[in-house]
Amino acid sequence: MEASIADCTFSLGELIQLMDNGIAKKRRRESDMLVTGAVMIPPNEITEKGKRLYQERFQKEYEAASPGKYLAIDVTSEQAFVADAPETALEMAQKANPNGFFYLVRIGAQGVVRVGYIQRHANQWQL
Repeated sequence: MEASIADCTFSLGELIQLMDNGIAKKRRRESDMLVTGAVMIPPNEITEKGKRLYQERFQKEYEAASPGKYLAIDVTSEQAFVADAPETALEMAQKANPNGFFYLVRIGAQGVVRVGYIQRHANQWQL
């Protein structure tokens, strides 16, 4: 039996030994962070900074000029990239900064995508 922690594979015995030594806990904390070069940013900080940048710097301008389009914000450089499709906005942002962290928003909407559920039978749900 094997278990995996942050791209490392250990046997069950090795995992127990690592946990006893406290190393597994440290690796789990590190795996909860996104890494680029020497920078580690927790995902919740990317979201918080992206929301703040959108609200403070980009929302007013882009909601007037580009409603319904997608905005990718590089939270490391604080640059914004607007496009008709989310993939295009992210591609533009990644091309400008391959090591950046990005926050994606649909301009003027509460979320990037809308997810809904339908019930076909009394006990069956589908996306």
